[in-house]
Amino acid sequence: MIEVAEAVFGFRRACIAATGAALLVGTSASPAWAQADLDRLQAEFVEPPADARPWTWFHVMSGNMTREGITKDLEAMERVGIGGIVLFHVTQGISYGPVKFNSPEHLELIEHVAAECERLGLKFSFHNADGWSSTGGPWVTPEQSMKRLVWSETVVEGGAVSLGLRKPGTVEDFYRDIAVIAYPSLAGEIADQANPAAVTSSDRHFDLDRVTDGEIFTQSMFTAAGDEPGWVQFSYDRAVPIRGLSVRNIGERDVKIVLQTSDDGVNFQKVREFKKTRLLRAEWEIDESFAPIDARHFRVTFDHKALIGEIALSQLASVANGSGHSGMGYVPGNKLPVQVAPPVADVLSRDAIRDLTRFVDEDGRLQTTLPSGQWTVMRFGYTSTGARNVNPSPEGNGLEVDKFDASAFGVHYDAFIAPVIKRAKAVAPRATTGVMIDSYEVGGQNWTAGYDSQFQQAYGIDLKGWLPIYAGRFISSSAATTGMFAKIRSFNARLINDNYYGEFARLMTEEGLESLIQPYGLGPFDELNVASAASIPAGEFWVRRDDLSNLNGAVSAARIYGKPVVAAEAFTAVWDDNWFFDPAFGKKWGDRAWIAGVNQFFFHRFAHQANTHVMPGMTMNRWGSHFDRTQPWWDKGGAAWFTYMARGQHMLRQGRAVSDVAMAVGSNSPVTCPQKSEASKHLPAGVDFDCIDTPTLLDRSSFVDGALVLPNGATYSMIWWPDDRVPSAAEIARLEAASRAGVPVVFGHRGDTPTQVFNAAGLKPRVSSPSGLPSFTHRKSGSADIFFVFNDSEHGKAFDLCFRVSGKQGEEWHPVTGGSQKLAGSVDGNGCTNIELGLAAHESRFLVFDETFSFEPGDGANATDVQTLANLDRGWSISFDPAYGDVKNLTGTGLFDWSKSDDPEIHHFSGKATYRNSFEVTADSLERSPLISVSLGHVETVASVRVNGQELGTVWTAPYAIDISSAISKGRNTIEIEVANLWVNRLIGDAALPDTSGYVPEDNIGYRPEENLPKRDMVGWYSSNQPPPPGPRRTFATHYFQKPDDPLTPSGLIGPVTVTIQDK
Repeated sequence: MIEVAEAVFGFRRACIAATGAALLVGTSASPAWAQADLDRLQAEFVEPPADARPWTWFHVMSGNMTREGITKDLEAMERVGIGGIVLFHVTQGISYGPVKFNSPEHLELIEHVAAECERLGLKFSFHNADGWSSTGGPWVTPEQSMKRLVWSETVVEGGAVSLGLRKPGTVEDFYRDIAVIAYPSLAGEIADQANPAAVTSSDRHFDLDRVTDGEIFTQSMFTAAGDEPGWVQFSYDRAVPIRGLSVRNIGERDVKIVLQTSDDGVNFQKVREFKKTRLLRAEWEIDESFAPIDARHFRVTFDHKALIGEIALSQLASVANGSGHSGMGYVPGNKLPVQVAPPVADVLSRDAIRDLTRFVDEDGRLQTTLPSGQWTVMRFGYTSTGARNVNPSPEGNGLEVDKFDASAFGVHYDAFIAPVIKRAKAVAPRATTGVMIDSYEVGGQNWTAGYDSQFQQAYGIDLKGWLPIYAGRFISSSAATTGMFAKIRSFNARLINDNYYGEFARLMTEEGLESLIQPYGLGPFDELNVASAASIPAGEFWVRRDDLSNLNGAVSAARIYGKPVVAAEAFTAVWDDNWFFDPAFGKKWGDRAWIAGVNQFFFHRFAHQANTHVMPGMTMNRWGSHFDRTQPWWDKGGAAWFTYMARGQHMLRQGRAVSDVAMAVGSNSPVTCPQKSEASKHLPAGVDFDCIDTPTLLDRSSFVDGALVLPNGATYSMIWWPDDRVPSAAEIARLEAASRAGVPVVFGHRGDTPTQVFNAAGLKPRVSSPSGLPSFTHRKSGSADIFFVFNDSEHGKAFDLCFRVSGKQGEEWHPVTGGSQKLAGSVDGNGCTNIELGLAAHESRFLVFDETFSFEPGDGANATDVQTLANLDRGWSISFDPAYGDVKNLTGTGLFDWSKSDDPEIHHFSGKATYRNSFEVTADSLERSPLISVSLGHVETVASVRVNGQELGTVWTAPYAIDISSAISKGRNTIEIEVANLWVNRLIGDAALPDTSGYVPEDNIGYRPEENLPKRDMVGWYSSNQPPPPGPRRTFATHYFQKPDDPLTPSGLIGPVTVTIQDK
């Protein structure tokens, strides 16, 4: 009961704080600036400003779009306190609507979206292309598309050579030559040619000729029979030392590929399983080099079917994961494999490489003379990667723009982005705020027109003499080869940062708009550099994923580059959550993201409800948490939760974030920023880190009083080099300079550990405890220290905490209610502000410390007495909202779980119902000037409380209690509780009934475009925004997650409901 009383007290203080703070802000009196600032902040905590509201991604699915639906959706967003939208158009698993992407009708409807945002005070942004990643469309030609280096090779005898060179693999019928080179064949190449393998397969339909012809873009489907893995076998006439395996253009992510060996061709032993590298959205490869394995027979096994482009074993020592090293395959630079030292006979001398380009005619025929011996001739060129925007409509589907060429981005900008901006600004000059690039899902790129000349200008190196490394050859040495690859990857990262993300940000600045960028994905770039270009860097987090993947790069960049807002694609989900999603479930995932540094949510997702006559209606096929206006909890539960978000987001934008450690992530492109869930395990409890990039380490930092200090004031008491690989010469020099300046430095490559260095330097965590700690994040604003603390546990906990805040005392501010109260605590001689803090499961608070605050007198142990005034366990009337079903109202009933009712109309009811009861309050009770509250016990899902006709608020998370003092009068008091549950039970009930809608749900999802496209058009009544045909079902949805025999979920006001009284 104490827990309930504390929560309710926080609610009541909201009213007091709002009145007092508003008066102070509105008067001409001017106390100390710090106090005035805190008063303003407390007033804004109670009533957060509009710019702190959460936003949502607004998904138009498969061209299902209507003016009426747009208006109704946006009005519903404004009503509950959503601040803005990012408009997406996605075609995936939902039947085609009538509106074609980029048609006049479509552009007029986008204009209507923007105009309605302007009318309603919402902010309008949009994704830069059709689909959810990245930047492409039908106007992009192969010449303007992403490009990759390709090659063909052959071994010839010296002397007069007249040879038609095979044209390398070509995509989109686009190919340009780069160079033809030759070199004396290496020992492994000669051995492969002298002793070719006999290749067989367990799958007689598998086209072995096609997958061994050196052409990676022609695939054959391999099928494993039954439950046993299938195989491709390489048999030699004698034992040979195999040093490498390549399986290219694998079209399946999850297939397991294993190498086996045998001496007799019958009994095989497993050597190892291989990890695949991803090149494109639907292209993986294995390109492995290893110490020689001697055997006569080798099998490569596949545990299930997969498209294969090319497969080969080789006796040549080659570069392991050449595609990763060149930037075509995605591997973070510090995760690239350490190369096995090649034998000298498999290493090329640069002096031995001959440029034969001038001896090749336009048809690819080589005519030249070479010295005697065997020569390897390689023809290098480039083609399109064939990458296309992800999950677009047929009308918006097209090649991805060349990420290394700003002019290619300009083509897309002029074709789609600029016209939409022009239309939006014309009707919504205040609302139109930005354009977004979502997470990068379109794969690698390692070439562009003029790449070699640009590289030579940047590094003074002619790449023609290094082209064989792209084909896995070592030149000069392993170190020289990997060193050149490092330059190539760094150059790739610079090109994409400047010509794609940087060009996008530049154009947005010219338009006076914000650039919203998610700076991560499977691409050849450095996360922090990309995020530094954005007005608002954004990460993402998923429910039910504890790693909070893809947040820390955006958060760290915002902190080190002084960007006040860092956003997140928020609450993304797979199909498990569907209509089960509610505010109480979502809270803990949002709180975790706040702890990680996010201060702006973009909900994933709100599906546009084109038809205004159905519920729950449109989905995003299987994806996303269901932030939809059709949710029964939306209007009141949503509004309460979104106000909570606005309070938190506003607080988490004050001042600057505080972290202890700067993790130097280096310059080995692609450079990523590790997620905190794993990296923080290496730090002392209560110690946090941000990533800093090499430009910041080298050029944007100084050493002050034994700390690393950035231009925006961010200060770090320790630098951590976490990698076991040696930093670059410039990086090591800077780290050693920091150490000499008194900054503690963790040299991971020398065996240092962060905890040892931190403790040895005499550093202390900002928050410590003799037992466990809550999760927390810390900001400093003026003289105030602001902590958001969160009990990330399924159980309530009591924390004994030391805050090192220079002896300041503090208050606790309750984000659920907007209330606040003084903390009880003490300041000791060791620099600790000590408090005891009790937090219920997944409960959170803001703790604000300032020199002007004082603790609650005493030790906080004198809790006031809480007494029960009434137990309302029976005598309830329940009125079910007829908009959701034909349920007879109940009178004189007790509280119960609707899903347990014998009445099918009740146990399948989804919607809203109002409970009514009354209780007596005596004059004596009122004279005590009490706090009177009601605890609702178990609520599924949200409940709004009225007493004597006065609206008192909505409870949406535990402990489901609220202060009702302001509405109480002497005598009989009437209480009304409106409860909203989930759609789940009604959908389960309807699943057993005939479906007269005529709609057949799509059930397609995959990595390839053809696997995502709908198979049919949307039913006519839906597209014309008419009611569905008559039938027994009360619901309609575009994807059905529930089945008739699924268990029902608890629903309603289950209680117990208790009215309590507490002395003030």
